[in-house]
Amino acid sequence: MLRALPERERQILCIRFFCHQRFCCAMTQNRIGLQLGLSQMQVSRLIIRTCVRLRDRVWRRLAVRLQGRAGAIARGRRSPREPRDARGAPR
Repeated sequence: MLRALPERERQILCIRFFCHQRFCCAMTQNRIGLQLGLSQMQVSRLIIRTCVRLRDRVWRRLAVRLQGRAGAIARGRRSPREPRDARGAPR
């Protein structure tokens, strides 16, 4: 999913939340801004916008998967999980 992001947004997220090459910990928004020539506020807005975009993509993918399972169960192709005991046998 990160690969689908624009380069600048992906770069900001990686620097902010993951270890950076020269630093053993994630950088602050202020340091990111200094490195990329942006203000701290611009970095903050980009992080928020990008996180919201990623969250929406994850929710959309989850919804599609859940709809697919519900449809398959309704068509009889896949049965819902039956309760099982500790050995894995149906109750």
